[in-house]
Amino acid sequence: MEFKLLAHHKAFIPTIAKWYFDEWGSIVEEASVERFEQKLLDYLNDSSIPCVIVALGGDTIAGVVQLKFHEMSIYTDKEH
Repeated sequence: MEFKLLAHHKAFIPTIAKWYFDEWGSIVEEASVERFEQKLLDYLNDSSIPCVIVALGGDTIAGVVQLKFHEMSIYTDKEH
């Protein structure tokens, strides 16, 4: 398994957006696959946070993680 930046593997954005929508779409206001795709585009950094790292098994995506300073913008005092 290899870990790579999503910024270098943008073709996985639709798959990840669908995963996110399937998991959290029912609790995120005005959720859509397209909105999750747009948010992922905001995280295509390769030298700063926020960024997204994908776990790859060969050419297959096996998982994803987001690195960001704040989980929610309403809790700016809670960095992690």
